[in-house]
Amino acid sequence: MVHRIDRSVLTTAAFCIALSGCAMPDSHHFGGGPAPRTAPKPCPPGNCELKVTVTDCKAVGGITVEPDYVSVAEAKNMRWTIVTAGYEFTSNGIMFFPPNPQFEYRHNPRPNEFHVHNRKDQPGDYYYFVNVKGCLPVDPWVHNN
Repeated sequence: MVHRIDRSVLTTAAFCIALSGCAMPDSHHFGGGPAPRTAPKPCPPGNCELKVTVTDCKAVGGITVEPDYVSVAEAKNMRWTIVTAGYEFTSNGIMFFPPNPQFEYRHNPRPNEFHVHNRKDQPGDYYYFVNVKGCLPVDPWVHNN
């Protein structure tokens, strides 16, 4: 029996190796699968704030993002903050997959914050990874209306 490796798995692996420090999730996570069946929670006016909580760094599901499926109606700045003390983002703390130029990475003033400007050029659901140093990544979604 011949086993095929999904091209997206190889692309993500190469991308992560190039950035150094990207934790790799299980292969069933690549490509994101379908977006969640629940309705996305809208970003409030102003900046879109997302909270990252670490409960078990080495366990699948040990990191949560609130909201884990967020809806963006207009171009805006998005900020992920790790609210659990003692944890930091990797250099590629938020990584959209596949990479998409409408998500512009910004200066991150604190190790527990990651900033992205969402230009909202294209509607759709966008899969991304949250990478915390020493932890398994989590893979939530952004929905551009």
